[in-house]
Amino acid sequence: MRTLAEIKQFILENKAYGYDTDIKTIEKGKIDKHVQHILNQLHENEEIHFALLCISIYNGPSIVCSGTCILTITDERILYGCVGMLSTTTKSIKIGDCLDVASDTFGVFRGTIVINTKTEKVKFEAQKKSIPHLSKMIDDCLRTIADRSQKNGNVAQEVSPAEELKKFKELLDMGVISQEEFDAKKKQLLGV
Repeated sequence: MRTLAEIKQFILENKAYGYDTDIKTIEKGKIDKHVQHILNQLHENEEIHFALLCISIYNGPSIVCSGTCILTITDERILYGCVGMLSTTTKSIKIGDCLDVASDTFGVFRGTIVINTKTEKVKFEAQKKSIPHLSKMIDDCLRTIADRSQKNGNVAQEVSPAEELKKFKELLDMGVISQEEFDAKKKQLLGV
């Protein structure tokens, strides 16, 4: 997702908001400046895979964003922030630094979701009935992105047959392997 309309549609279709009253906030366009602020922070090829509207985001005990806030998960990072009357806040955490997602409910109506990272705890509140759904969506998204980047990393680490053949040629030239061993490996690598 890279547009305001796509993000608003995602939030509404996936019920990715903390409270039922947030639907009116979205429909009235009251989140537009917050979403646009997040979109302006994206890197050139960065894509948003998850977006959430919430009220206030905490980092540990400290409040980072107050009022209407947007939390997104991209293919690179968790990016969240808000636009206030006097200041604009943006925070970013690399996906690789995320450890797990935890949730807790308290009282009759409310609960929290915490994204634990290597250095901080990103926490936000939501209505109690939304907690399991939102927690699962966030956890699933983080796992999918982590799995995808791990697979991409493994592909990048694979050595091409030409590179491997070059290494064996160097071993042959150094006298570490015989001509027969080199020829056998060459046939294996080239599939002949």
